[in-house]
Amino acid sequence: MWLPSLLVAIWRITFVSSIGLVTARSSHGDGAPTVSLDDAIFTGVADGLTNVFLGIPYAQPPVGALRFNRPVPVEPYSGAHDAADFGPSCPQQAVPPPTGPPPPGLDMKFTMQLLDVIFNTSAVQSEDCLSVNVWTPSTASATSHLPVLVWIHGGAFQVGGSATTDGGIIVKRSVQMGEPIVLISINYRLSALGFLPGKEAQDAGLGNLGYRDQRLALRWIQKYIRAFGGDPTKVTIWGESAGSIAVSSQMLTNGGDHEGLFRGAYMNSGAVCPIGDILGAQDIYDEFVATVGCSGTSDTIACLRHAPYEQIKSAMDSFPSFLGYETNALPFAPRTDGDFFSEAPRDLVSKGQMVDVPIVIMGCEDEGTPFAIPNLNISTTEEFHEYLHKYFFVNATSADLDELLTVYPEDPSSGAPFNTGTLNALSPQFKRIAAVAVGEKEYLDSQRRKNTSVLGAAHISDLLDIFGPTDMTDHLIHFVNYLDPNGVQDAVLDVPQAQSTLGINGVVKWPRYDLESKLKLVYLDGSTPLAVTQDTDREKQTDFMAAFWRRHWLK
Repeated sequence: MWLPSLLVAIWRITFVSSIGLVTARSSHGDGAPTVSLDDAIFTGVADGLTNVFLGIPYAQPPVGALRFNRPVPVEPYSGAHDAADFGPSCPQQAVPPPTGPPPPGLDMKFTMQLLDVIFNTSAVQSEDCLSVNVWTPSTASATSHLPVLVWIHGGAFQVGGSATTDGGIIVKRSVQMGEPIVLISINYRLSALGFLPGKEAQDAGLGNLGYRDQRLALRWIQKYIRAFGGDPTKVTIWGESAGSIAVSSQMLTNGGDHEGLFRGAYMNSGAVCPIGDILGAQDIYDEFVATVGCSGTSDTIACLRHAPYEQIKSAMDSFPSFLGYETNALPFAPRTDGDFFSEAPRDLVSKGQMVDVPIVIMGCEDEGTPFAIPNLNISTTEEFHEYLHKYFFVNATSADLDELLTVYPEDPSSGAPFNTGTLNALSPQFKRIAAVAVGEKEYLDSQRRKNTSVLGAAHISDLLDIFGPTDMTDHLIHFVNYLDPNGVQDAVLDVPQAQSTLGINGVVKWPRYDLESKLKLVYLDGSTPLAVTQDTDREKQTDFMAAFWRRHWLK
């Protein structure tokens, strides 16, 4: 197969329309940069305008008794350490290779670029994977007090790692702009190792371990970032897809108290999800335990902790991939556990139990197209109805789904890629499925690469621009520095929203979003790269879907 009213400052952006792919550096050379952490010296690599320190562990290896357990902070560092290469990626859930020819018209070059964003990593896989990578301006010192950007990778909580993107691209751009920042990327546990469901996991306090890894990494940053030239009071967390969902989740845990771990949030193609309860996926836990060979034992968690890694990995791989027929009906994913999430995220948001910091929410217009490709064999409304009930809305009635499919009709001209008429209709239901997969208002659209056949402005395509670098990079860097994507002029002057959408020097100003004006910035292809429009695209559908997800959540 192929592939509540919040007291926060929110900017919305839509993307209608090459990421920097990383290679490990294996030699230091003369004058290699060093950093002192506790009683240790870490030696990194000088890379032009940046210094790079890779693979620094932030937690004790989650193996043995620490497998399927909460992360434990690393012991104080001592000795000499080589930080020239990435550490291992966390174990990935296997993605079956595509079978048969690609769909007709699919832009394979562009498709491979998108897949590279997730899968291109030379790092080996190991359970001992909880490490961070740091890119800092070459002139930075412990007294620089630079703003800090923390990158949380995506990959459907199944794949991905911190070695897939080159943070140096963004840091170099920040230096050239005169707005230098420090960037950190982190690994966190994935699939069953990071998001094990079931009563046994809940009783042991093991829900959402991957999120707890991220939280510990943020605490590590508070403790050590000064040594790299960063300011622990000026941290922005940023993620894409599953990483963006993680950003919103870090804003909802702990009663909405961020513990001073970050002051801003930047979210690409992901937000609060309608996740299910950890107990609702007991069958997944039971199947995983049985596949590992731990059924019938008196303590299945203890058995899982001591099972050979190969059995754990094989059991993970036996579950559906996010690029398979079930797509985002993920077996191992964040769930309400009564601990990391005291209540369902949708309820925490409605009660205002969310961190009060400036937020940017960003997305692509045709988010859903990659997730519709594995479903080309769905050809009728009846088949789509059955698919939605079986994999996504298990508690919805037939009438509920009939209403949904009325709002999203069997009309290719109203499907995704949007505004392409009857083009790109790979199957009778493809564009309809892709439209439903776009989901709620949190998933906005970038309109660059809009003319890409079949996919349009697809999920994660915006990262190709951010790691370009392009104007998207500049908006991100502005936000990290000033908590305003327009830069210092608006952050200092506090320009009223009623003023023109043109900023200083005639540059299009990204307006702060409010429920009256509903203004958002749109990235476009062509000679007019930016525009400000009202966020009313497909308003009927997105309002309906937002309400639908509040009533019907994932397993």
